[in-house]
Amino acid sequence: MNVWKIVLWDGEEITVPPQSVDAVKAKMKTGEGHIISAHRTIAVKDIRQFVETSQQAPNPVPQIAPLTEEVIAQVFNEPIITESGGIAARAVKKSVTRREFENFYSKSPGYILLSSNDHGVDIGFVLPVHLINHELHTDCNPEETQKVLTRK
Repeated sequence: MNVWKIVLWDGEEITVPPQSVDAVKAKMKTGEGHIISAHRTIAVKDIRQFVETSQQAPNPVPQIAPLTEEVIAQVFNEPIITESGGIAARAVKKSVTRREFENFYSKSPGYILLSSNDHGVDIGFVLPVHLINHELHTDCNPEETQKVLTRK
């Protein structure tokens, strides 16, 4: 949704909120009356033009992640129990230094080396969904998930 502006004869530009665009259009169509805002009243005859700009309107409502069962489990730190009675888990990966990998993670069979580069290594492991911290862990892609689950 683009930003709409009222341009007055003196060159002043006034941004119109998205919810008021239709009301301003109706007033402009009749050519008479006043447009009342929170800060001032503008006579329609004082308006040179009412234009839509290419500038995008900011989204007034922040996007909130849907409250899925997984999100609720993470908030309350409670495991999700599957129909078979197990705890729901997912393959995730984490970047660590080579030293951390050699000293800690390589000694445990639960951690799999996924990739290596100049800056460190990516390790994959299975974690219960209620313990996944998206600031530290990233979901594995299908190939990495297969590698983690087969431990190869």
